[in-house]
Amino acid sequence: MTVTTAAYRECSLYVDADDVDALTATMASWFGPVQRFHRFAPAGFTIDVVKNGRRLPHQPDTFIDWSVIVEIDAGATPDAEAVRFVTELMGLLRSAGRRVVAVCDFEDELPQTDLD
Repeated sequence: MTVTTAAYRECSLYVDADDVDALTATMASWFGPVQRFHRFAPAGFTIDVVKNGRRLPHQPDTFIDWSVIVEIDAGATPDAEAVRFVTELMGLLRSAGRRVVAVCDFEDELPQTDLD
């Protein structure tokens, strides 16, 4: 079994969402009950929904200033599975009406970013 290489271990998704609680509630319908601190643990992954601490309010609408970041840790999951999982999560977030931009070493393997 191939394990995740360092380049595929972590990915951050900047999400245009109102707040962490609202997005966590939406994600609970996909991943089940939330653990402590807005964390989900689907098989092979850890997902943390966090407030964007780098956000500068009242700035132009760029993904860097969106309110929420979804941090994904692939643990020991194979690289291809990490890409598949992040791609699927981005699709779920977009189907829920959210704009999503991935920031990670393998972002060029993910669906085109969605800024409109």
